[in-house]
Amino acid sequence: MIVFFLFLVAVALGACSLAPAPRAPVTPAPSPAIPAPTPSSARGTACVLEAGPVQPADTLTVALTGPVDPAHAPVPVSDAERLVFAQLYEPLVHVDCVGRVVPGLAESWSVDSGGGRWTFTLRRDAQFWDGAPVTAQDVLAAWHAHDSPLGYDAVVVSPREIGIDFWRPLPDLAGPLYAVTKPSPDHGWSIGTGRYWISGTMTTAAPIIKTVGRGGEATEPVVAFRNEAGSDPRDVLDQGVDLLLTDDPTVVSYAGARPGLAAWPLVWDRRYVLAVQFEPGPAVDRRDLVGAVHAEARADSGTACAPFGAGNATTAQPVLPLRRLVYDRTDRTARELVERLVARRVLGADVPAWGLAPADFAAALRANTAWAYVSVVPTTSTCVSVAGETHVQALIDVRRFAIVRRGLPPLRLDADGALRLVPR
Repeated sequence: MIVFFLFLVAVALGACSLAPAPRAPVTPAPSPAIPAPTPSSARGTACVLEAGPVQPADTLTVALTGPVDPAHAPVPVSDAERLVFAQLYEPLVHVDCVGRVVPGLAESWSVDSGGGRWTFTLRRDAQFWDGAPVTAQDVLAAWHAHDSPLGYDAVVVSPREIGIDFWRPLPDLAGPLYAVTKPSPDHGWSIGTGRYWISGTMTTAAPIIKTVGRGGEATEPVVAFRNEAGSDPRDVLDQGVDLLLTDDPTVVSYAGARPGLAAWPLVWDRRYVLAVQFEPGPAVDRRDLVGAVHAEARADSGTACAPFGAGNATTAQPVLPLRRLVYDRTDRTARELVERLVARRVLGADVPAWGLAPADFAAALRANTAWAYVSVVPTTSTCVSVAGETHVQALIDVRRFAIVRRGLPPLRLDADGALRLVPR
């Protein structure tokens, strides 16, 4: 079996003193403005997952549910990329699982007396993987490269300060669109600023070679990400994987019965929605849908955000004449929801389901060309306007579990469900 390894080496950026976390982190409510930084002494351990004392290891193995494409960095398009990119790339701030805003690349921030401009001050030790210091100009250049919405509302105040005029609804500055990167000379992985950096890739199950930190010494264990798509997660755990994310209750129960593993529920970070063009949303029994999926789910009563990103009337393509309900055929939960909706004839007796390949589904969403969709959006996303008369309603929220081998270094959980290793 072909296995995909990504090797990451930690850089020495300090240590954290952490304690065990409670089992059920709380999903934060959206905040209309950025509060002051939460002092490290007041952050507590509510968003830290730690399974006993850390046991020294040369290599930590993390299971992925699919391949990782460096061309997508730093904005993930899959769960596998989301997990990897969270270790490599940093935005100015992070929002933890209980809504506290904590420093990322920015060590502090303030707002002017009129409340119209925020100024973020970069950490003094902020640097790229190649050792170059991170400047405010680098932040601005990265935002422009990612086409981040605030990239055109930001100005360089000083080499370490960047100002942002919030004249429109505040986007999520903690999101991957605002991670700071720069192109690599070999056109490979974008160069980031995170604790870990890419040191190589392998396409076979060859022995892992321990690599070293910038100063020449080994600073943290190598982290090897392994593509386990198509494998039974229980077999993967038996093979010694240290971290696996799953939404399958069967796998969670299996891990809970093994003394060397711990299972933590993560935040309710995914909201499945039904979007229908030109017609009022149909009546949907959300409790029925909860029972239709394999994942741990709850009937959603939150805001129904559209899944179309930045779609608008000027970029939309003509709607396809065929009345069909489309979904990403690689998303098991989406398929199960669609099957139940079709079986219940929620959209009518003559509306078929149509599973699309991920790239085709993404293109349909961008162009807003299909008649109806089942898609997933982050529960923390800001609602946006979409092309045409699209009626969107929330269906269910789902969450995943982190299966952690005891002795693994702590993990920090963010509001969007991202997990980040916390090197000691």
